[in-house]
Amino acid sequence: MTTAEDMLNEQKGPIYSVGPDATVREALDVMAEHAIGSILIMEGDRLVGIWTERDLIKQSVTANFSMDDTRMHSCMVSTLEYTPSTDTVLQLMDKIVGRRQRRLLIQREEAFLGLLTSGDVMRACLQEKTKEIQGLNAMVGWEYYEDWRWAPGKSRLY
Repeated sequence: MTTAEDMLNEQKGPIYSVGPDATVREALDVMAEHAIGSILIMEGDRLVGIWTERDLIKQSVTANFSMDDTRMHSCMVSTLEYTPSTDTVLQLMDKIVGRRQRRLLIQREEAFLGLLTSGDVMRACLQEKTKEIQGLNAMVGWEYYEDWRWAPGKSRLY
């Protein structure tokens, strides 16, 4: 079964990030340019936070919020939950549905590997199910039904 690390290895694009001293406007510019709904806050090679479009909505209605003055370190989510890279597609789906998470941060041996979205996990889950159905169809082909003879007039219960 496909794991989180397998899914990350199939991703083609880079992970976009800004530093903790970047302004909200700078983060939004990167998000808009790359059509992404969240951005990672990196301090060197270390992940220190994440900020999403939902965070923008919550913060934009607070007093004294300014996209040009507010720094990411003051508005990012810094309590990060990680998911092991060995989790299977079904375990990832369970976390997304059960915890109502849209993004999963993946780690291996305390090192941050990447980010998977709910869309990534849904796509992988559908691919797994497609393979499963194809395998079942291959096991029970039309030949099975063609050799399954039923004679008219005989009771099927006996």
